[in-house]
Amino acid sequence: GAFLAKTMRRTVLIFVIGVVLYWLPFVKQDAQGLWHFIPFSATRIPGVLQRIALCYCAASLLLYYLRPAYVWLFAALALLGYWAILAQCGDYSMAGNAARAFDLALLGECHLYHG
Repeated sequence: GAFLAKTMRRTVLIFVIGVVLYWLPFVKQDAQGLWHFIPFSATRIPGVLQRIALCYCAASLLLYYLRPAYVWLFAALALLGYWAILAQCGDYSMAGNAARAFDLALLGECHLYHG
């Protein structure tokens, strides 16, 4: 129980820090002194720290609950599976790859990177 609590707390903390760091440059103060945040409908969710948080959580759980041989097998299968998905479901460009199509289907255009 202690391991799961620590892992989940750290995962959520890294994820939230990523969202807050995205929001901070977009906080504006108007003439009346009121602060305005970027609306959630336009917030970029799959940022770098958010992805690191999810990968940390998955890796922690795998390394804690599986034997090293199974972790290596999972890593090899995940890498080959990811390559197969990218090869079969689009191209390798930024605009046409499968990961972008998945993010669009799951999150929508407003929550993705526009730069």
